[in-house]
Amino acid sequence: MEEFEELSFSSTALQSRPYFYDGINDINVYVEDAESQYFYEEIFKRLLGAAYRIQTIFPCGGKPAVIKMFKDRGEITDGIRNIYVVDGDFDRLLFPEKMIQHPQFIYLKMYNIESCLINETGLCKLVKSKLKCMDAEAISKLKYRDWFCRIVDEAKELFLCYCYIQKFHPEQPNISRSHYEFIDYKTGFKRIDGSFENYRNKLFDDYPDAKEQIEVIRKCFNGLFGNSYEILICGKFLLSSLHDYLYNITHRGINKDDLLWCLVESFDIKSLSYVREACLRKTVS
Repeated sequence: MEEFEELSFSSTALQSRPYFYDGINDINVYVEDAESQYFYEEIFKRLLGAAYRIQTIFPCGGKPAVIKMFKDRGEITDGIRNIYVVDGDFDRLLFPEKMIQHPQFIYLKMYNIESCLINETGLCKLVKSKLKCMDAEAISKLKYRDWFCRIVDEAKELFLCYCYIQKFHPEQPNISRSHYEFIDYKTGFKRIDGSFENYRNKLFDDYPDAKEQIEVIRKCFNGLFGNSYEILICGKFLLSSLHDYLYNITHRGINKDDLLWCLVESFDIKSLSYVREACLRKTVS
């Protein structure tokens, strides 16, 4: 029932760290989450192979901090190219005019990096190892597409509400709310006790324009992305759902770090080809 959460590090320490490591990398990579550097290293090893030496990744402690680093360090530092990778979040939907337009400042096409990692191949291997079964049984037990389509469909209304809050009432908590306000830890799916409906009804009561504005946001999303609501859902939320769903079908304990690492090693690296292209681009704009 434990959630995937971010660790807390001193923002001053994170902002200072790159200056102590100048020259250690062939390319500098700046990311948001303080705890993500270990799996970003693995991702970039898979992306670039031996093309670049990256001995450390620079987590900055959030998107504003990455933006500040971009403004401070720019494209190149002492001859080393700087690459900045941030979550897609709701930016393309709500605040496209505020997005930084630069080939070395990369917004992930999914909500966040965790959203990019979830894949059937790695999960089948994990189920297979837990149940000690053959591939066909693991695939049958997992029912990956059933889980994925169902949780995205169940979560999209919640995340449309979060979009509204993010746009009109950013002082109110949205994505930071506990996943288990809305996920049933026994199944990994939406709670059936009316928790979401109560939350949305209170939102409508507190903000009379909420219902209308959410429909405006929905139409905007559909116009931009069709019905691809998977890009709207936070990957940490999906991982909480997935962890509990896996326990429900295997009845085996699954360590969340092991689950995440399994996904890091097995997701389709081609899905981040746009990040690779930014790293390997021969000329700097």
